[in-house]
Amino acid sequence: EKAYQFSAAPRGWAGTVFVARLGGRDLSFSTNGAGTFIERVTGSRFDAFGRGISGPLAGRTLPTVPHATAFWFAWSHFYPDTEVATALRS
Repeated sequence: EKAYQFSAAPRGWAGTVFVARLGGRDLSFSTNGAGTFIERVTGSRFDAFGRGISGPLAGRTLPTVPHATAFWFAWSHFYPDTEVATALRS
């Protein structure tokens, strides 16, 4: 919902990843700074849960990418060889 890189996000923040595709068509999004995402072609607004809330795609839901949510202290205990990626700098 916020334009943070996870490496710089406030503690306790989490994210979800969605597939930017509906009905066999690729979608492209921008943020509006008000907690929603705008699909560039249709102008449809989506919330942070991937639900279309206005525009032609209202009522549709973006599919989520399978993922797991875990606390780092727990993850690193069970998977101590996990490599941590660093943020790319442009």
